[in-house]
Amino acid sequence: MPRIVTGPFYPTLELALVDEVRSLKSGDPFASLAIIVPSTPLANRIKRFLAIESQLSLINCSIMTFHQFALRLRDDLLAGGEPLPPMQLVDDFYFEQVVRHVVEQKLPGLEIMGRLPPAPGTWSALWSTLRDLKDAAVVPSTVLNAVTEGLFEKEDSPWLQALFLLEAAVLEGSRFAGRRLGR
Repeated sequence: MPRIVTGPFYPTLELALVDEVRSLKSGDPFASLAIIVPSTPLANRIKRFLAIESQLSLINCSIMTFHQFALRLRDDLLAGGEPLPPMQLVDDFYFEQVVRHVVEQKLPGLEIMGRLPPAPGTWSALWSTLRDLKDAAVVPSTVLNAVTEGLFEKEDSPWLQALFLLEAAVLEGSRFAGRRLGR
């Protein structure tokens, strides 16, 4: 039966999670368990916290993001012959390419992004940053206003402005294309 536990992440939720995993695994150390979190960095933190810091066994324990969970559900539906809902999920590679394409268009305000190295890891890192900003509910227009009001260091302003213009462009482009920003 799914259970949802809420509260301040550190330390309340971490300690509650340890207690919950211990409780669920106490009768059967091979019991299946799924932990769904909003972001990859948080999934990595939970894995490290449970396995290393709390010394819990993660056998048959899946720790995945909402996006990974949605993909797993889709795969299960397909394997069971179920019809898929009319929603299209795309993976990180899609959005990495969207970011690359937007930067390569040299749109006004994004010229500084042309200094970034054209390596594949660049687009992955940039997409990861934009996804984290989206997950943190950072509104690009609010930060852009703060940049123009001089609330950040002068040398950081061009990069911050470009980053949040890029975020706004990717968000708008994904809305236009009907894509869900995924994990």
